[in-house]
Amino acid sequence: MEPQNFKIFTSTAKTLLQLFLISLLHQITTAKLTDQELDFALSSLRLQGYSLFPNAISTSDLRLQLLNQSTTATSSLSTFTLFSPPDSLLFSLDLASTAPHYTKSLSLHVSPSRLTTSDLRNLTAAASSSGGPYIDSLVPNHRLLVNNSLALLNGTVVGSFLVNRVRVSVPDLFLGSNIAVHGLDGIIVAGFDDRVQDTSFEAATSSPADAIWSADLSSPLTGRTPWRRRNGRNQRKTRRNSDRRRNNRRGRRFNGAHGGGIVGGGTHGDAVTHGAFAKFHHL
Repeated sequence: MEPQNFKIFTSTAKTLLQLFLISLLHQITTAKLTDQELDFALSSLRLQGYSLFPNAISTSDLRLQLLNQSTTATSSLSTFTLFSPPDSLLFSLDLASTAPHYTKSLSLHVSPSRLTTSDLRNLTAAASSSGGPYIDSLVPNHRLLVNNSLALLNGTVVGSFLVNRVRVSVPDLFLGSNIAVHGLDGIIVAGFDDRVQDTSFEAATSSPADAIWSADLSSPLTGRTPWRRRNGRNQRKTRRNSDRRRNNRRGRRFNGAHGGGIVGGGTHGDAVTHGAFAKFHHL
């Protein structure tokens, strides 16, 4: 081979090699979540005692949603984070929810970005002055609040995270190229430090404690001083005593007019019984 031809051949080979490496690098940086990687993540959850959440993903449309969203994503990377609730709480939610609400609740535990413990720590550090960062979930218009927390592990205080005030008990349970998995010791529901616009879902999954708290805040007694409450109770007690004396006088007149017969027992006792009956039986 002539020297000139050899130089041309070498230059062409280098160019082809560079094109091959660029193509390979492009394939790596645009990698999507695959069936195999998702299966590895779900298997890791089962090994750690989280069975219902991976089973629910596998048997619902959420699996197809993860894979399809990864395939059709407009960004160069399509990654996810799973926050798995414990089996007992997910089982209870399944019994108490309709199928659409249950599916939405599953989607609340998925964020469309890969977030390791290190990533969560960086997010909270950057937003510490504003009260904590919010991360997206797969439910539209619903974001999850992330906070720093402390946990006691084998007698040692360690740093942890709260996702919508639910503690991350098993961080970095599985870390893949396009997915991160964390275990929770609670379950995430709508209606608590979130950004939900779907009020029907919020009403169906909100905690009864939230309703009690709201009732307390809207109570007519809210904002009154202790003196005013005591004064109100004293006034009601005075009115009851006056009514009791008035009823006793009526009873004496009734008994005198009808030969002194006792009708229906004490007036005060009858009022309590009737009031309770009316309350619980709507009469």
